[in-house]
Amino acid sequence: MSSERSPSQTAVLVSMLRAAHLHLDDEPHIFRDTLALGLSGLDSVERLRAGLDGLMARFSAEIGAEPAARLMAGMRSVLTWRARSAEDRLLACAARGVDQCVVLGAGLDSTAYRLHESLPAMRFFEVDHATSQTWKRERLGAMGVAEPSRLSYVTVDFERDDILEALTAAGLSLARPVVVIWLGVTYYLAPDTTFGVLGAFSRLAPDSELV
Repeated sequence: MSSERSPSQTAVLVSMLRAAHLHLDDEPHIFRDTLALGLSGLDSVERLRAGLDGLMARFSAEIGAEPAARLMAGMRSVLTWRARSAEDRLLACAARGVDQCVVLGAGLDSTAYRLHESLPAMRFFEVDHATSQTWKRERLGAMGVAEPSRLSYVTVDFERDDILEALTAAGLSLARPVVVIWLGVTYYLAPDTTFGVLGAFSRLAPDSELV
């Protein structure tokens, strides 16, 4: 996926591993991302399995078969757990009346599309680069998934843009609590950028949460 309109390879991998839990792991599933397979750009479980086998072969060539197996198992476990944990916090916040959710570095996250009907009062804001957003929206269209009316796409470069300025311009209210989901993105940011975003979020309303 090297096109300039494609999401990052990391976003695709995360989506593949989320799909793997639902389609390749035995029940019980702790997290059911029914859109992850399609969002990853794959059109079948067979292609998903082949993609993961290829990744496993690459890891094995680099670090050995046994360490590669442990690495893959750990990645799948962590990504599944963190997705379930974030969704649980979102649902808990919604239950106490929070009606705004920001997904930072949204990538191929499917939260807004899966939960908008069960959380009709929740306004979602997906923050990412425009190229990733365009590719994602094209994939959703190809899958026949409608975009929720209460979802806003917010284009932000974390290194350069004012995150709160961009969010409020898109309709976020700083007067009401917000649940912010920020999974994995900080690995790719300079420390000063991460602390800058955290500092900005200190201006969110009381009872806001950051996952």
